[in-house]
Amino acid sequence: MKNFLITRPNYDKETAYVYSFSKSIVSIAIEMRDVHVTDLQEAKATRNNFEKTMKKFHPKLVFLNGHGDESSVWGHNDEPIL
Repeated sequence: MKNFLITRPNYDKETAYVYSFSKSIVSIAIEMRDVHVTDLQEAKATRNNFEKTMKKFHPKLVFLNGHGDESSVWGHNDEPIL
């Protein structure tokens, strides 16, 4: 089985947009029978949950949404994820 991890924080106007846009991506991935989807949405988009999921499932595809800068990606309430 393939593993797919997506982060979808939703706490301001900008993250609400990508949260909503990404719903269809999650739906398509869920419909695929050989893909396990981990959707870290809203308050679940934290570094701790990201690291646990990476260690447990070793996803082949990681889709990160949120704010960030040149060296980091932020999850819920601008908490650094990566």
